[in-house]
Amino acid sequence: MEAIFECGICFKPYNHQDKKPLSLPCGHSFCYECCKKLQKHQNIQCPYDKSNHNIMPENLPVNYQVLSGLPLLP
Repeated sequence: MEAIFECGICFKPYNHQDKKPLSLPCGHSFCYECCKKLQKHQNIQCPYDKSNHNIMPENLPVNYQVLSGLPLLP
């Protein structure tokens, strides 16, 4: 599987449930589970560019460009 279809933190493949790819405002995407772990006091710091985002993981947009490229599992 190509790297675009896996989380850059945990390196597990994205899926349509708990590993949905979420886009940070800086443009980097990580799975929902890792975004939850990055959250500290309603703030998420991007591990790539160190930018801080005052947003909750639940309010981050899904990266549908990546999600639509995933195979649908039964």
